[in-house]
Amino acid sequence: MALLGEMHFQPAGPDAFFNLPRSGGVSFCSQEPWITNQTIRDNILFGSPYEEERYKKVLHQCALETDLEMFEAGDQTEVGEKGLTLSGGQKARVSLARAIYSHSQIILLDDVLSALDVHTSSFVVEKCFKGELVQNRTILLVTHNVAMVSPVAKYVVAVGLDGRISSKGTLEQALATDAKLREELNKEKEIIEKGAEVVDAPVVETKKEEKSTQGKLIVAEEVALGRVSWSALKMYLSSLGGFTFWVCFVSGFLLADIMSVIQTFWLGYWASQYEHHPSNEINVLHYLMVYGGLLFVGMIVYSSAFTVFLFGSLSASRKIHDRLVSAILGTTFRWLDTTPVGRIISRFTLDIRAVDGPISGMLADFAELTITMLVKLAAVIYMTPVFAIPGLIVGGLGSWLGNIYIKAQLSVKREMTNARSPVFSHFNAAIAGLPSIRAYDAQEMFRQLSLEKINKYTRCSRTYYNLNRWI
Repeated sequence: MALLGEMHFQPAGPDAFFNLPRSGGVSFCSQEPWITNQTIRDNILFGSPYEEERYKKVLHQCALETDLEMFEAGDQTEVGEKGLTLSGGQKARVSLARAIYSHSQIILLDDVLSALDVHTSSFVVEKCFKGELVQNRTILLVTHNVAMVSPVAKYVVAVGLDGRISSKGTLEQALATDAKLREELNKEKEIIEKGAEVVDAPVVETKKEEKSTQGKLIVAEEVALGRVSWSALKMYLSSLGGFTFWVCFVSGFLLADIMSVIQTFWLGYWASQYEHHPSNEINVLHYLMVYGGLLFVGMIVYSSAFTVFLFGSLSASRKIHDRLVSAILGTTFRWLDTTPVGRIISRFTLDIRAVDGPISGMLADFAELTITMLVKLAAVIYMTPVFAIPGLIVGGLGSWLGNIYIKAQLSVKREMTNARSPVFSHFNAAIAGLPSIRAYDAQEMFRQLSLEKINKYTRCSRTYYNLNRWI
């Protein structure tokens, strides 16, 4: 990390420096391999142009050919987030292949052999570290297996447990001054000798079956068609409460609207008294107290109904969140492999936020406005029956416009939701691999990828909000 400039620098002298020269490029293979949610080929290329001959040599020298044969789609297989479908050794070799394939002059390998067995390590050292692809390039290798890499090591720096350099120089010079290093080297040689077998088994050419080119691991997020299904509505409505909740909620709003109509009627009746009686004969206090009483009762009824709905919405949010948590924690590992973390984060953040706020608020507004409209329409028709005809015309026109709006708005809303998850997934992957991204100088590439995903989400969201303004 210090060589990559990822640590705080405290100069020990005027000539002190803290990072590797970047003019020729730096490749970095971390001890915990960083694998992106792409195909194996895309992980190896990492934005570099595809050169078939060089690519095949990298696969061979990093001992990946046999592994690719096991995958139905070969190097077009998606590996999932953090390389979930790969073993530890496979991830290490894919990360190594990325470093070797690049044209950087300096290759920094952090204990890349620790996840490999003896045979694979010997193969990689013999074919890769001695291969033509690393000629005229500097390799800085951190390893615990000195015996394995001793044939290719031109300079050795041994670091003790206290973090200080115990010996340095050529391998012979380091061994001459460091007894502990000699002891470790002898033990490692014994282990290698015990497992020494033929590493390069003869390759038998067989007729290969045609492989699938799909290799898809991440399942595309489902996009529902048409209107919101009844099962989804039923889940939310039942989570609000049972029969008692709906009776209290609907009857409360209905009674509050009836009280509003009665208040209007009472004001009209009060005003009509001045047409039949002198003003000094009208008991203003009586009419005012009755009107105040109606206002007070209407306020109490409306507040009670809204309080019932408020507790119901809190109950619905809690129940739906609990069901979501139970579903995620009780799912299969295969589902977790095929579902990006960003999609799960989106469900737990923005979707739960919608359940907590906008959905419950819109439901309350819809219920209140519907009941108010029906009660006032009934009152007007009762007083003026002919008003039923224009009322039906306006209602039909509103229903027609609403259907046009819903058809467009639902599809755009779903696309906006689906475009949101990749933004989270990409950001999460970039944060996890910041040292590698900066080492490969791939900041601009990742910035452009992030902007593309954000632009896609922005286009959907802008259309969605424009539709809201239109209606």
